[in-house]
Amino acid sequence: MEVRHYLSHWMETTDWAVAAQSESTARSYFHDLLLQLDALREGFVLENNILQRPNFTRIRNDLQTFFQEDPLYMASVIYSCLTKERDILSAATQENGVNSANPRLEAGQQMDAMIAQLRKLLQEVESVLDKQEEVDSRIKSFNDQVEQLKGSALPQTLLNEQRSIQDDFDSLSAAATKQVAAQQIVNLLQLAEQTVETLTSEELPLWRRRQQRACIGGPDNTSLDQLETWFTAVAELLLQLRGRVQNKPSCVQIIHGEDFTRQLLQKMQFLLEKLLEKALVVERQPCMSSLPHRPLVVKTKTQFSVKLRFLANLRDLRYHLRVEAVLKDSSVKGFRKFTFENGVQTKVLDLESPGGGGGLVAEFGQTSDSLLSLKEKTRRPSEGPVAVTEELHVITFVTQLNKDGLKIDIQSSSLPVVVVSSSNQVPAAWASVLWYNMMDPEQDLSLFVRPPPVPWQVLSDVLSWQFKSISGRGLDDLQLNAIRDKLTDDPDDIITWGRFCNKNEGVWFWLNGILELIKTYLLDLWDAGYIMGFVSKGAAGALLMDKPNGTFLLRFSDSARDGAVTFSWVERLGLNRGLVRAVKPYTRKELTGVSMSDEVYNYKFQQGSEAPANPLLYLYPGIPKDQAFSRFKTEAPPPPVNDGYVSRTPCHMSFDPTPPPSPPQQDTTPPLPEDMIWTSTTDSLPVLSEDLLLQHL
Repeated sequence: MEVRHYLSHWMETTDWAVAAQSESTARSYFHDLLLQLDALREGFVLENNILQRPNFTRIRNDLQTFFQEDPLYMASVIYSCLTKERDILSAATQENGVNSANPRLEAGQQMDAMIAQLRKLLQEVESVLDKQEEVDSRIKSFNDQVEQLKGSALPQTLLNEQRSIQDDFDSLSAAATKQVAAQQIVNLLQLAEQTVETLTSEELPLWRRRQQRACIGGPDNTSLDQLETWFTAVAELLLQLRGRVQNKPSCVQIIHGEDFTRQLLQKMQFLLEKLLEKALVVERQPCMSSLPHRPLVVKTKTQFSVKLRFLANLRDLRYHLRVEAVLKDSSVKGFRKFTFENGVQTKVLDLESPGGGGGLVAEFGQTSDSLLSLKEKTRRPSEGPVAVTEELHVITFVTQLNKDGLKIDIQSSSLPVVVVSSSNQVPAAWASVLWYNMMDPEQDLSLFVRPPPVPWQVLSDVLSWQFKSISGRGLDDLQLNAIRDKLTDDPDDIITWGRFCNKNEGVWFWLNGILELIKTYLLDLWDAGYIMGFVSKGAAGALLMDKPNGTFLLRFSDSARDGAVTFSWVERLGLNRGLVRAVKPYTRKELTGVSMSDEVYNYKFQQGSEAPANPLLYLYPGIPKDQAFSRFKTEAPPPPVNDGYVSRTPCHMSFDPTPPPSPPQQDTTPPLPEDMIWTSTTDSLPVLSEDLLLQHL
């Protein structure tokens, strides 16, 4: 169970079906299993975490006791267990009605099948090469024995061995055998080429698109585990075949000739270069620790971090690849130019801790020797082509693999970053990041010279992600429709950059103020769904007009750029009459000293000479106030000390000294005087004073 837990990723991505049929493969996997356990043990020791780790030494000894002499048995046991697990998961999926027609799942299964087929073809090729090596070894042994006899007659055993060797040699040299072996190698390389092309031209770009969406709050899965498994498996297969052919070329040359061998090596070289030059990726985009939810916005002279991963997780490359961060000047005329504040920055690719999967990674900005921060190299022209918060810059990471005859230049680039010099520029910079990364496919760095519009359907998802990323709750259709009405009156729902955010104007700054208000002061109420939020004053009135007396809702101010929240409530004036009131919005400054839930409880409204009272009774559409807000109330203070003073309680109160005029009547009955009507605390219908009624009559 402990092996299954700690080595789950390795076990699930290893082809145990093949290993259960091949003793050489099973033995190779057995030794790999022991190496994996050793790496885990070393990782826990380095982390000074040996007390919480399993007893890897005992586990290793037990595995050797049970399986060292029979690795095929180990492979069959693991294959059987994993097969049973998959059957259980498949049955559970069908029982729960999960749709299995998932294109990404099918693509992953297809890639797994291609790699399994590559392994099978490689085994067939190696079988022929192993046979040739065996014949070579027997020939050498035979010649050594003949040499020792020094011309004497050969004994019968040697004569029999000579005939057996000749038969095997003739078999390997036969035209049919040569053709089959050649076709196996050709098939392997054709499938390898198709696999490399799929990985580099389809799977990797799809992952980059998912990462773009995740950077701006999207729910996309950006795990690199699967890609790393595929890249590593294909690289290992190609390197294994290359090593066999390169180290003992006679095995292939005797069967197929020197020209075929040379072409084979050239093809493998090409495929390895194509695969490995794409293997370096930016796993975590540039991000400042002060803005973890807004990556790709970087402030000058402020440290930020970047994490890179080499997808071909070849342990021979540990400490071998040194990655350098390079900041190239923008090709767009008029853009600022930057340089790293601490000069040239390099980092060696090293293994992650066992808990992180053991991949080859380089992380800038986490230690004092890898600080990344930018400074401006040249002053910005007085009139640039775009605002500074619309300039897009790219950080490139380069390295070179020079090992075992492979010399490959490798590089990867970050997504475009926006560089600011003041925290006040962050909202506008983040708007640029949103606009760029919602585009599909990627655009060039001069995007904001002529910013293209976007469909509302695309922008609405992105805006909802902004709220969900800070609270776990996105925007519903009613809220999104209210925002759309502010952004466009286009019948096709096309949103322009100018309406969204242009030169510190636009709807985005209002939305950003609300986001900050929620994150700092209203998170609990927003998560609970008790803030309707995006509804205009007029729409709020229409919603409340037909509701019982004291029904209220919370909404955001339409005009406060930095974000403000208010509540509106309905006051019933008669059977068919009502008045909707709205309190002056609460700003960030006011909410610093009091919570909104306490305000709902403590607010008082005084009309004329009536005693002040809390008019808020039911949260729209009809939830009793206590049921909704009691759990958010601040605990009552302890009883006051009897020190001779009269205690006091902070309370916000509104005054309305003049009662509002009555709405028009639907019938011809003369209206009652306004001073004859008030609201009962137990009934929403009007109650008439008997004395005043008699006087009126």
